[in-house]
Amino acid sequence: MDRLRVIVGADAPHLNWESCTSAQLVRVSEELGDGPWDWSYDRLKLTNLGLEFRILRKGLFWSQARLLAGPRHNAINALVALALCDWHAPLDHPSDRERAIEALASFPGLHRRFQVTRGGRDQILIDDYAHHPTALSASIAAARSLFPGRRVLGVDRKSTRLNSSH
Repeated sequence: MDRLRVIVGADAPHLNWESCTSAQLVRVSEELGDGPWDWSYDRLKLTNLGLEFRILRKGLFWSQARLLAGPRHNAINALVALALCDWHAPLDHPSDRERAIEALASFPGLHRRFQVTRGGRDQILIDDYAHHPTALSASIAAARSLFPGRRVLGVDRKSTRLNSSH
């Protein structure tokens, strides 16, 4: 098969995806017990070292992972990246698995995606392009978890023509 469709979480569970496409299907989600998921994660925790979680492949432990600190949906993004890599070149050999986990751990993140900067007078700035309510809630939750007891102040920056109409 030369096409891949990645289904994240419970996207349209009422659809029979197999009848909708001839592409190979890969299901990715947080492990919620309602799989089967090709790639999933569990035991997610956000610490000052980053976002840590276990990666499961078809319900079985595959590896431990750590990403830069950020919202929990970054774990799903990492699973999608793994699914795409595995589709391109199977990650069956332990050295492939090790390289994939190292790549996730060393990924510097995207511009304006939960970028943490220390400022003067013990201030912390988190620049995040959370452009809809779900992403904004996830970013605030991550900030509160990383910096408990600290005041969180949000500033909306209308920086593009696309999101300035909202």
